[in-house]
Amino acid sequence: MKAEIISVGTELLLGETIDTNSNFLANEFPTLGIDLLWTTQVGDNFNRLEEIIRTAIQRSDIIFMTGGLGPTEDDITRETLALALNETMIIDKDQEKKLRNFFASRDRQFPEKNIKQASIIKSAKFLDNPVGTAPGWWIKKNNFQIILMPGPPSEMKTMWFGQIKERLLNKSQDVLVKKIIKTSTLGESNINEMIESFLHGENPSVGIYVKKDGVSIRIAAKAKNQDIAYKMIKPIEMQIKDILDTYIWGEDDQKFAQVIQKVMNQHDLTLGIIESASGGNLANEITNIENSSSFFKGSLVAYQKDAKLFSGISQEILESEGTVSLKTTSELAKQAKQIFKADIGLAITGVAGIDTIENKESGTIFLSITNGEKVINKKLLLPGNRTQIKNRAVFLSFTLIKEFLDTIVIDANHDST
Repeated sequence: MKAEIISVGTELLLGETIDTNSNFLANEFPTLGIDLLWTTQVGDNFNRLEEIIRTAIQRSDIIFMTGGLGPTEDDITRETLALALNETMIIDKDQEKKLRNFFASRDRQFPEKNIKQASIIKSAKFLDNPVGTAPGWWIKKNNFQIILMPGPPSEMKTMWFGQIKERLLNKSQDVLVKKIIKTSTLGESNINEMIESFLHGENPSVGIYVKKDGVSIRIAAKAKNQDIAYKMIKPIEMQIKDILDTYIWGEDDQKFAQVIQKVMNQHDLTLGIIESASGGNLANEITNIENSSSFFKGSLVAYQKDAKLFSGISQEILESEGTVSLKTTSELAKQAKQIFKADIGLAITGVAGIDTIENKESGTIFLSITNGEKVINKKLLLPGNRTQIKNRAVFLSFTLIKEFLDTIVIDANHDST
């Protein structure tokens, strides 16, 4: 089933709003056997929107439209769609009553402009909007379908899960199943060379892409059902995992913090952090996962020199080694362990901005981790702007934690034998 997404709203073209709806729908389509071939963003303009709709119905089996369903004059999606399909809109009395009741139940006066949200065309059926005033439409006409949804993501998702996805699932002929393998430390070109022989298949297909948390390998298979697709994926998955082996940190929707959490909990370990260059971003990533307090004691964002002194590091070390150095970072890792009474202490210092600090150029990052007996120190030179450097420092900190945990677990197993 060939699909197309049309996102409506001038705010999308001006960069005032990010089109997260298209991203969400694109992720939902594969398991429904829907092939997304085109996405378009268009402003609130009758002529341009009509042209895009007319093009879409000539080339797509199903069209998903979001946005432009509000009550104001620049909300023109319904009107333009009616024009493109050569149909007349009428006010549906039952829908009008629902709208008026919606406002009355909230002790609000009904703005008469909102009555346009009760309009419908002959080939459409309403899709209820339990969290907003704008109902959707499901149009079936000739050899195409158009599903019209509100622009606010919370309203669109509620409508999708409540009234659309299940109906589409029942009609899907094939499904597309994906398996994601997540890696660290290797670059995209390195991985390309290592698994090149798998990159030319069509079903299953294998692709490589870069994300904030490293390089991911996507294996995708289309089949009549999920079980068959997974069986097609499995042998390729196992071969790629054998090749990449120690560079793999997770899969599918896993977050790196979740992987760390699992190992820490298995071995009853806790973590304390002192971070400077990353500005608290590492602690933020960790606390974004559920039950992070099961292993994470806390973080001190020691950005200035005084804050580093507050952590307990000596004035002598800071003066002799500098605030950005391997020695200072190593000492801060020890202090992180001590301050938070944690099993493991981690520290990050570096230069995220564009200016050179203490003869260290932009992108210089120092990482250190210790359990009081073993220490691993790293010096890195990372490309990018301030935000990119901070993000990469966080990701590489997770990589260091995993490396450290792998090492001490191996050591513990060796000692037990």
